[in-house]
Amino acid sequence: MKNSPLLRPTGFSPEKGMEVKEGDREQEFTYAVPPQLPIPVSGEKLSLKAYSGSERLQYANEMNKQLIVMNKGTDRQEGFEICTDCGAIWPAGESEHKLAHDVPYRLKTHLGQRDSRCRGSIMKVFLGNIFNSDLLLLRMSFDEKVDFHPNHQWVHDGLKTIGEALVLAASRVLDIDYNELLSGYRILPLETKSPQHLYQADVYLFDTLSGGAGYSHIAGEMLPDIIKMAREILHECENHCETSCYKCLRHYSNQFYHHQLNRFVALELLDYIVKGELKALTLTEQQKVLAPIKRMLEIHNEKFEEFEEGGRYLIKVKSKGNRLIGAKNNIERMLVCAYSQPAIAYVSAYEVLHDLPNVYLNVVEGKQQLLV
Repeated sequence: MKNSPLLRPTGFSPEKGMEVKEGDREQEFTYAVPPQLPIPVSGEKLSLKAYSGSERLQYANEMNKQLIVMNKGTDRQEGFEICTDCGAIWPAGESEHKLAHDVPYRLKTHLGQRDSRCRGSIMKVFLGNIFNSDLLLLRMSFDEKVDFHPNHQWVHDGLKTIGEALVLAASRVLDIDYNELLSGYRILPLETKSPQHLYQADVYLFDTLSGGAGYSHIAGEMLPDIIKMAREILHECENHCETSCYKCLRHYSNQFYHHQLNRFVALELLDYIVKGELKALTLTEQQKVLAPIKRMLEIHNEKFEEFEEGGRYLIKVKSKGNRLIGAKNNIERMLVCAYSQPAIAYVSAYEVLHDLPNVYLNVVEGKQQLLV
């Protein structure tokens, strides 16, 4: 957790007041994150209502809520350093600027300005802006059946994808342009969770028009239709894509997050919080998940055997002490008894797709941590 003052810049100008030379490859580009709903550090007053009697999903329409747009600098997210005297600013960590630096503006020599060096004090800041808008908030609660943890990348991809699907669904149900709404998500700190749930997360939609245009409020009144449409978007794709494509979830406005959009993870999360259902993989789906593992075993000349047992497709690695490998859905927590022999190491389609080499080492070489 990084803590820095938030500076709202009144404007920007090019260094030395001169245009950037064509071919200048030494520029550093930084980007602002999408507007975020601040994470509460104490009690937050929300008028939450249960969705269709679901224990895992609540929602609220909130008016005039505060949102923050922030630029945390380069990939290191250390922020920026600004001179409180001359206003020069640069990404944090460029130590050569700390003691003395050039002023960022043209010298007015006709007014007697001669010294181009400044030795003003330096302050570390984040750049940002705070604005108010109406929003529709969906609070999702997860118990021990779901392998939900902030350190798992699939959690962030799934929540982001649900938000994008809800934006598209709302635009179709309300018959508006999808650019009228934006989505975001936040994982709540453990201190704010309810006693019966391990983790809680919020996905929210808000009006892009500062102050609110009323679309998110109307979306809350038509939430069942929007969730039904979002599920259709996640479930059906003309291209039958592996994660997402321009026929289902991708568009120009979310191009920076295309790598995060995964309709299958989002669909499993949505079905669980709405209906309490965990996806059960068919034998064909299990074989598809484990096909890359099987290919890796063949490449490494490992002796293995494939078999079916109780609706499960398993691979037994004979050259590794008859280790068993099975497939699971993307979100379920599989409890493996360390005292049963042989233990079964489960992998998901998301893990195989994004980290096959490490998954192979973990499950075949026995480095996977077993949960008792």
